[in-house]
Amino acid sequence: MKKIFLLVTLCITSIFAQAQYCNSASTSTFDGDILHFQFANINNTTQCGNNNGSQCIGLGTPFNYSNFTVCGSLTNVLAGSTYTFSINANTCNGQFGIGVKIFIDYNQDQDFLDPGEQVYVGPSSTTWTTTPLTITGSITIPLTASPGLTRLRVIQSETGGWPFPATPASIQPCGTYSYGETEDYSINIIPPIPCSGQVDGGQINPAVGILNICPTASTFLNLIGNSQNSDIGYQWFSSTNGGATWTAMPNDTNTSVVIPAGGAPSTMFYCMS
Repeated sequence: MKKIFLLVTLCITSIFAQAQYCNSASTSTFDGDILHFQFANINNTTQCGNNNGSQCIGLGTPFNYSNFTVCGSLTNVLAGSTYTFSINANTCNGQFGIGVKIFIDYNQDQDFLDPGEQVYVGPSSTTWTTTPLTITGSITIPLTASPGLTRLRVIQSETGGWPFPATPASIQPCGTYSYGETEDYSINIIPPIPCSGQVDGGQINPAVGILNICPTASTFLNLIGNSQNSDIGYQWFSSTNGGATWTAMPNDTNTSVVIPAGGAPSTMFYCMS
């Protein structure tokens, strides 16, 4: 009975260990700090050498690592949507090159190694930089992202060569680096809202039927009575053989189309939405 109990204990311990994110932190607690991070509804500000954020009081060592996941999810993000971010990075005790990377664990397997999970790489900064430095950009949450709580990791590291990573591209999601800070956040990914209802394609104006088009002038066609939604796409087609075959008009993907002068006689048009 004792042997069985020991075996079960070891299995549970092994599973628990695999469910932990890798560590990331600087080896110095003197220099380099993320003073502000904004992404979607995350809007967290700290001071040099302090991880007591304006939105969350984090755990960890200042100038080293701040764990803001202790406050739970600070934002919801919708799969398929794009969100802006802003990072205010500071070296606090001098002027040095700065590199930034952002990672998101999209499939919730407790790592940042899968394709697409490195979501931002800052511009190359191999020379000393006047700080604080504000870096902005945008991140699109893929439609394939697993819904639910997951982790976002932002790393600021001084760059420019030994003992620093040479460039921002050299920053790794796990392990240690000389000077800088890693911040971890929890975000909640919401699955895309499924489409509902039926799309009404409307009618072509002028009305469906034979339209006498002057061969020396262009003609304007547009849809009326069609469903109104920014997610609905359109494609116009034309046929010069009475509708036996149809050809997509590659540049006409809106609710209206201009038929240029000099077109083929007896051409037919329709729009798909």
